[in-house]
Amino acid sequence: MLNAILSPHALNDRVERLTYIHDTVGFGDKVEAEWFDGNKVLQLTDTGVVMVKGATDDMLVTAYIATLAQAIRIYYNGLGLRMLPRWLYKKVTRNQQFYKEQPNFKKEFLERA
Repeated sequence: MLNAILSPHALNDRVERLTYIHDTVGFGDKVEAEWFDGNKVLQLTDTGVVMVKGATDDMLVTAYIATLAQAIRIYYNGLGLRMLPRWLYKKVTRNQQFYKEQPNFKKEFLERA
């Protein structure tokens, strides 16, 4: 379950995506990898979801299902490690393949890197 303060962008523009993630893969718990990218923080969760929060207010701006490249980038930039743990690698690749095969798949749920 998502327990966060939602930004106006998340409430107005990303409700469909957040609902889809909530109802399918789930938001999960943050793994130790997070990347401070200017005014936002990208946090990778144990379900393979990227949570984008404001760097100063911890408000959720958006969330999306991570591609493998995105998960590796966050892990590398956050921890300096080039490889994901095996369990996380499997989760991310499984999510990516599963969602692409769904008849109602929307590309915006897997946001571009």
